[in-house]
Amino acid sequence: MFFEDDFEKDKIGGKPKKWDDPGEQVLKVIKDPEGESGNVLEQQGEANGEGLPIPLGTKPKDAGWTDYMVEWDWWWDADSWILLAWRYQGPNDYFYFMRNGKDQKFSWLIFKNNAQVVKVSEVWPTDLKKWYRFQLSVIGEEFILKGKERSDDTLFEKVKPIMDWKHNAYKQGPIGLFSAEPRVLWDNMVAVSYTHLRAHETEADLVCRLLLE
Repeated sequence: MFFEDDFEKDKIGGKPKKWDDPGEQVLKVIKDPEGESGNVLEQQGEANGEGLPIPLGTKPKDAGWTDYMVEWDWWWDADSWILLAWRYQGPNDYFYFMRNGKDQKFSWLIFKNNAQVVKVSEVWPTDLKKWYRFQLSVIGEEFILKGKERSDDTLFEKVKPIMDWKHNAYKQGPIGLFSAEPRVLWDNMVAVSYTHLRAHETEADLVCRLLLE
């Protein structure tokens, strides 16, 4: 397993211990406003050119992060745009997907040389102030995004993808967190080597087991 964080060991009102934030995004551990979880991570602010928060102990272009699967819970209370980056190369170069709440679209993008290029967009309706769970598979040049309401106990292997995409711009690198105004909440993040998943169990079963440990 690459990374796991449910923020339960962090102090309320403090910074998360497992994340390295080189920029000015405000990371703070709070209680779940919906009362469904314990501690969650609140993120506010935009990237300032210094980089995105990435898992502590990793680095841009990290060779250990090549093919992997990430799952996390996501919550927002405004129709702004929020994103998760992967194969992070540094402040100006990475893949990411973005939620644009105004038109209910999710989009694949490349941030390259400090400029963004939209590649694919799909409509996937969501509500405000509701927890969702997402799964991103990063396998070679292929990327697959799935999502569902967190209360839905359907295994991800049975969930239809929101969208998939192929691109070969970046070969390795960790995930990175990004939020716009006013804020986004994160919880129950797990990142697992795809090679490990293939060697041991089905994707859905292994991640479910990790979350219950």
